[in-house]
Amino acid sequence: MRERDEMLSLTDMWKAARRPDEKRSADWLSQVATKEIVGYIRATLDAGVSGIQSSRDGRGVDGSTWAHGQIAFA
Repeated sequence: MRERDEMLSLTDMWKAARRPDEKRSADWLSQVATKEIVGYIRATLDAGVSGIQSSRDGRGVDGSTWAHGQIAFA
């Protein structure tokens, strides 16, 4: 599993779980509980704007989704 600073690859975690359709990071990120977790982590750990980044934002080209470690473990 790739890591970058305090960020872990949600895409790698999904692949390690054998790519279950119901566990795609985009689906998980849209849940209310996820938004609450992200807000809490962002506020308490200063995890950046959202604590979640897509490599499509200029930090890479593979389309991976990255999250602060505490968000990824959630």
